[in-house]
Order: sequence, then structure tokens, then C-alpha cells
Amino acid sequence: MALPAPSPGAAAESIGALLETALGDRSDRTFLVYGSERYGAGQFQEAAARASGLFQRLGIEAGDRVALLLPNRPELLIAWMGLARLGAVTVALHSAYTAAELGLVLRHADPKACLIDAGLGAIAESAGALLGGGVVRLALGGKLAGALEWERELQRAPAVARAPVGPDQPANILYTSGTTGAPKAVVQSHRTYALSGRGFAHWLELEASDRLYTCLPVSHINAQAYSFMGALACGGSLALAPRFSASRYWEQIAACRATVANAIGAMLSILSQRRSRAAETQHRLRLVYSAPAPPAEPHLEFERRFRARLVIGYGLSESTFGTIQPLRGARGLGSMGRPRCLPGLDCGLRLVDPGGADSHEGSAGEIWLRNPATMLGYFRDPEASAAVLRDGWLRTGDLARRDAEGFYHFVDRRKHMIRRRGENVSALEVEGVIARHPAVAEVAVVGIDSPLGEQDVAAFVVLRRGRSATAAELEAHCRAALAGFKVPSRWNFRARLPRTSTQRIAKHRLT
Repeated sequence: MALPAPSPGAAAESIGALLETALGDRSDRTFLVYGSERYGAGQFQEAAARASGLFQRLGIEAGDRVALLLPNRPELLIAWMGLARLGAVTVALHSAYTAAELGLVLRHADPKACLIDAGLGAIAESAGALLGGGVVRLALGGKLAGALEWERELQRAPAVARAPVGPDQPANILYTSGTTGAPKAVVQSHRTYALSGRGFAHWLELEASDRLYTCLPVSHINAQAYSFMGALACGGSLALAPRFSASRYWEQIAACRATVANAIGAMLSILSQRRSRAAETQHRLRLVYSAPAPPAEPHLEFERRFRARLVIGYGLSESTFGTIQPLRGARGLGSMGRPRCLPGLDCGLRLVDPGGADSHEGSAGEIWLRNPATMLGYFRDPEASAAVLRDGWLRTGDLARRDAEGFYHFVDRRKHMIRRRGENVSALEVEGVIARHPAVAEVAVVGIDSPLGEQDVAAFVVLRRGRSATAAELEAHCRAALAGFKVPSRWNFRARLPRTSTQRIAKHRLT
């Protein structure tokens, strides 16, 4: 049975408190699966308490920032929980960062300590060299110049009690893998994580028998707030994979006996494009939670082929509630779903037009969210924080429209809207039309500067294996479905498109 939905009082919960509530009375049950490794609930909680003791012995206190440069592995979760129990702030860094990206983030985060996976090679060495004097260095899985060895230090550390941590204390700083440029540093609270886990368990009707699978980077809000915290909140377990592998995905799902999986970005499309094989139906999976929403027919085809219910939601690093397709009643296929909240909590969603008024049904407006699972702000960026946090509302920068049944349909990121010949063009709309061409595997549409002023519409296309199409053919395909000003005037064919760490297309790298 899942943990009960929170009352308003339960909203005042820390990550450490939820960890104890979830794992405290089931020490013999498996909580974490990582390949052939198994961690019992009691074993995981003991490791987290020792991690707290280790960080405490190194001088880490409530509010101190500690960077974790680790790939997906159990030690990342253990270190995170150890810091959360102390009230310290975790800065989880993606292990695929380049040295330049690491330098930018580490200078901005200015951590007091850093745990680095020595197996990352040159990047690990770069990270160690980039840290300033006085920063405590810890190395996992090998030696690193000037660093303490995590494994040895953890064995020597005492298990310490959880410190009193308020729900509105900062828990994590997330450097977003934005699709349009430099990342922002989102500061999220303990309240957001506790509510996100309880919410995910509530919205998907998760039970203690559920095992949640994620191959998304734990440096990302989805894996942290939905998969990990969701597993805690439902009293279930977590299966963690190192990374997304389309060729091994279904074998991994079956091997770990997962019942619920999280996907994002192009993962659904990539899996659907692969040849059918027996493994894709030989599993216990019943639910896949994902975003963004595919059209209705591909949605249903995914469910028929892979024999798992697909549920679409909308959330951000800045706020994890957003919207979700309901499990019961009308499904709203092709939509982002309806607003999500929890019993006893105050939540709101508005669509706001450029003039500041609420948009009419069927008209696009910017999504504004109000709920207690919203960020504290952007780290060291009060101007950006003030621009999006106004009178209790989060301005998301995303555009959507609401239909007559109360379902919300994503239109585009405001920054992805293209201004051409005095008209606004939605890149997402154009991408949807191009993607329906049978030769197209993947497409991204962006606005590029035009010598005539404003912008031109440019399409970047990946063709399906064994299929062909010319720019002229794709242009004719678009003209049959789009107004002339929306049709791309520039066509680019690529073998692949650049991606962020969460498998979204990195549009800022398309030129």
C-alpha cells in the first residue's frame, strides 16, 4: 500500500524525514537495484547515515554546498541522502559535462566539498584541478590527486542521527540542461522533493509492490523527484540504470522486474523506431511516465506494441506538479493532461496572454503555475528569479492552450516561437507536420536570422534508415498542411541531432 497522500501538515516534510518514514520499518526488503547489486532498505538507510557522518566529520554543515560529479550509481544516491539528512545542499553535476562546462558550473556553485568519480578519467582530473583552495575533495572508485578515498572514509565514518531540517530549506541546486543555451541554477527545497514523491505515487496510484525504473541522469529533476522520491513515497523500490540504451532497454526492464518506468525527450521515438523483438513484451512493466506528448495514434501504438500504459505529464525543474493525463476517465491523448495537485494543498494553473489577462479556451497563453512544489529561486540570480516568480506564481515561459474538456495542449516554448513576416510561427507545429512524412525519423525547427530582417524558418531533418526525401519533397509536404509563412525556407539533413543529457534536442547547437 502506498503512503497516504499528505495533509497540509505533512507538506512540512524534509527529505530525511520521508526517507525514515519509508524505509524505517522494512529493513529486510530490497529498496535499490543496480545491475546485479541489491541494497536492502536498512542497508541503504545505514549507508546514508554513515555518509552524513562522513560529511559532518569533514566540516559540512546545514546550508553548505557539496558537488557530486558521479554517473548513475548507488553511491550518488547515498551521498545525496547523507547530505540531505544534514541539511546541506547537493549540487549534482552531469558526468557528461566537458571541462569548460564543469569550470562554469563549479565557479558558479562554489562548493565546500566535491565527490568525484575517479573513473571519469580526464574529466575527473579537470574537476579536481578546477576546485579552489580549501575545497574538500573526495574520490570514488580510485585515486585522485589531493582527494580522500570515499570508500575507506565511509567505512570509518559513524552513522549519525538526522538533523532537524525545515521543509523550506534548500536541498538541491539543479543546473538545467536547457535546449537554448547556458543552464540556470534552480534551487529546490526539501518540501518540493517530499511533495513530488508523494504526488507521483498518488497520481500514478503506485503501491509498495511497485519497482520504479530510471535510466535518466540523477542530476536531473525527473530521476530525483519522481523516480527516487516516488519509490520512497509508495513504499516500493527503485531500479537504477547507468544510462539510456535503446538496444538493451527492454532486457534491463525485464531483468530488474520493474513495473513503472520514466522516459523523456526522444526515448519513446527511439524505442518505437527499433525493430520488434520478443524482449519488448516479456516484462512486468505496466506504466511508462513520459513527456512530451506524442499524437494520439503513436501513443496508442506504443501501448499496443510494448504492452504498457503510457501516461504523459508536464513539469519543470522549477516546479514538479504541472499537469498529468489522468489514469481514469477521459485520457486526453495528445495533450499534457490536466492540472495536478494533492488533497489539502493549494495549487493553480493559468494561461496568460501577452497583455496579462487569462487566455480564452482554445487560445494560447503562457503557463503560470502556483503550488508548494515550486523552486526557491535561481542561485545567485535575483533578477532572473524576480522575472519568473511573481505574487506566488511561476511564469514558465511555455505556451499552451486549453480545450473544452479541460485538457492542456503544449504549443511551444515562448523562446522557440519564430517571428517571420510579421507572423508568429510555432516551431513545434512545424515539427509535427514534418514528422508525419514517412521518410522522417526526427526533426527540429529553429528560427535563424534573415538578411531581410526578423527570422527564417530552418528545419534540421534526420531521415529513416533506408528512406530518402529531398528538400523539395518535404517543402511540398509542408505546403499541403501549413500556411506559406510557416513552411521552412532552409532545409538541413543530418545523420543525428545534438542532444542534452535528458535526450531533448539541443536547439542552441543547431546552425
